[in-house]
Amino acid sequence: MAQASAKLFLSGIPTEPDVRALMEKFNDYTPGVEVFYTDIAELVNVEVRSCRFEVVLAAWRKKIRKDHNVVFKRFGDHLRFLAEMERVQEDASDYRQGAKKQLRAYGDIAMVRTEKLDELGRKKADHIKRVMEMHLESQRGAVKEIAETLRPPKQLPRLVK
Repeated sequence: MAQASAKLFLSGIPTEPDVRALMEKFNDYTPGVEVFYTDIAELVNVEVRSCRFEVVLAAWRKKIRKDHNVVFKRFGDHLRFLAEMERVQEDASDYRQGAKKQLRAYGDIAMVRTEKLDELGRKKADHIKRVMEMHLESQRGAVKEIAETLRPPKQLPRLVK
């Protein structure tokens, strides 16, 4: 990307050339394959953990997911392409984590001392709290309905005679 640094890009330096280089070099998306951050950084000529590294990595993730339906997970010093079951587990974990974050946020905003806020702050906090209450209430009803509909059987069928 040395040529691009000499030009003026109004919306930032394009990631497409770097993503193309990553796709050409790391084109084995078999589950379990690991790619080290140092190899990625060396290829795109940036420091590991720099903002540019993160932007290029995010663009690459988006491109391989869209084009190849492949997902990777980041670990300490590398990333690993996930198998289908690992993807299911990660997605379930992300979904549960989102629900927990929503509950925590509601609990936190409910404990805000509104007397320390100005009039506009009180109105905003009250509005956000009411919106959160409505979302959580609608989710609670949906969760109960889903739990009843998708209740697992008491005993799974025997597959072995």
